[in-house]
Amino acid sequence: MLIFCEAFLDWKKFYLQEDDSQRRADRVLKRLLPHKTQGQIYSALRKGLVKLNSQKIPPSHITQKGDELSVAAFLLEGESHEKTPREIPPRADSRNSAVENPPRKNFIEEIMVFKNEHIVFLNKPCGISVHGKDSLEELFSKSAQKSASSISFRQGPLHRLDKNTSGLIAFSASLSGAKWFSEKMKNHEIKKSYIGIAEGNIAQEQIWREKIEGKDAHTIARPLAHGNFCGVELTLVEYKILTGRKHQIRAHGTAHGHPLFGDEKYGGKEHRGQYFLHAYKMEFPANELSLPDFLKVALPKNFSEFLKTYFKNALDIFAPFL
Repeated sequence: MLIFCEAFLDWKKFYLQEDDSQRRADRVLKRLLPHKTQGQIYSALRKGLVKLNSQKIPPSHITQKGDELSVAAFLLEGESHEKTPREIPPRADSRNSAVENPPRKNFIEEIMVFKNEHIVFLNKPCGISVHGKDSLEELFSKSAQKSASSISFRQGPLHRLDKNTSGLIAFSASLSGAKWFSEKMKNHEIKKSYIGIAEGNIAQEQIWREKIEGKDAHTIARPLAHGNFCGVELTLVEYKILTGRKHQIRAHGTAHGHPLFGDEKYGGKEHRGQYFLHAYKMEFPANELSLPDFLKVALPKNFSEFLKTYFKNALDIFAPFL
């Protein structure tokens, strides 16, 4: 049996923040020591290798803001706080890719649109997934670790965008920010607008209400300009989604005979493995998080170049939206 002498232990100290308070000690430690099993964490608490305000505590102890958490340094060994993401695979058409392979060191800072203590908004490039391996979430987590003040709260994406959809996406920076955003999204109080290129001629505003996977879905499609690509009629569309179902714009467009141009999965014509859909604007209700009334981001370069080539005066028509 190993016996530890406290006098010879190297201790690491952490000061708990608001997002770490009112939590069970074992749950805070599981965030700090994800490589340890629950049994190993309980054992460390029992042996006094983890202390709160210099005192031994049980796993069920409830933490408070300002508590001093002392952890024997050797418990932290083997913990990878800064996992290096693998290279992001290139898009089918790498000439239009906005993501370098591997991404630049300051990639997250370069695509940041807005940041405060509660929420961060990024302008997601096309060709990178939000979740999973080699994702925007991985890159953001690595960047956030440099300034993270909370042990038990992990910053992350608050909603999703498809891999080949670009534009505004929100990441949490605090627990209160995450709760606020999630509640407002659930109540449809945050308004999201997209710009996309659909096949066919959409002559006037349409309202699409078909269910998606058994759930109500509501999309408004408003035509902005018309173009032609090698004999295929195209419409530049502003989409407003009043619900947030998976692939909502893509599914609704196909159901009404207007799939996104290039979206082969939903019946669109092939175009270098790429469709055009950009989340360009987000509007927010009155709030105490110091968020502006709205945020918006410009079209990606390859999207703009396509409009210049195949749509007459499309950029002039679109200019009021930027």
